[in-house]
Amino acid sequence: MNLNLNYGYGEKALSLENIVLFSDKKLFEIDYLLFVDSRGLVNNSDKFECSYIYLLKKRLDLRGLSYLIISRPKNLTIFSTIFNFLQLNSNLKFKYLITNLGLVDCTPKKQDNIDDIILQLRQFSNRNYYLAEYEEYRLHSGNVEFLKSIEYSEKYIIELNTFLESKFEKLYFLNTPIISEDIKIDRERPRSFFTKLYKTNELVDNIVNLNKKKNILIDIKELTYTYDGVHYTKEGHQLIYNRIKESIHL
Repeated sequence: MNLNLNYGYGEKALSLENIVLFSDKKLFEIDYLLFVDSRGLVNNSDKFECSYIYLLKKRLDLRGLSYLIISRPKNLTIFSTIFNFLQLNSNLKFKYLITNLGLVDCTPKKQDNIDDIILQLRQFSNRNYYLAEYEEYRLHSGNVEFLKSIEYSEKYIIELNTFLESKFEKLYFLNTPIISEDIKIDRERPRSFFTKLYKTNELVDNIVNLNKKKNILIDIKELTYTYDGVHYTKEGHQLIYNRIKESIHL
């Protein structure tokens, strides 16, 4: 199958974790779509093969299952990214979705990133959203900005869920580990980042609760194996892979 994938609006990710892995089975329907942000791949070993995405790939290969694995196609890979992707690549059919999206949607950002999220959101939806403003924060550039975050309306969450349910037989959503503000990391994260981890899990819960028979939560909120507050250690990836494997009975 010749894949010419379209992800829609938004800044394309140019980092190494922007990858696509395809089982290359010439099928009209692919068993699994794995659609993740950078946390599905990045780890502290600098070897992508240690990530839970590659561990899942090996397992799917072993079981003879077809898959399309997409990691960080956009600089900000959010729920609108997969919404737009499925709209623009309607020729692809899948049975199951596994995704870790939500953190990038909810955590505080500079204005340029908020604009990117709105651009993606508006490509196929006109539902309302809300903006929350937080503390001042010094960026990598040295500039100081007030951080903001997007809060989706209930109507958007319902629209998103209804669309995703129409595309898959079953959907698996990973939530986000709750990290302590006392974590020792090289670059200090804003205080609002830690409060928005709870908001991320609330968003995922809201989606899952719209149809508990079809939407399955893979709960990893206690697996706090991270080296920078966001990305997982090698051990963390192994534990998350085990949790996914158990949840999807693979």
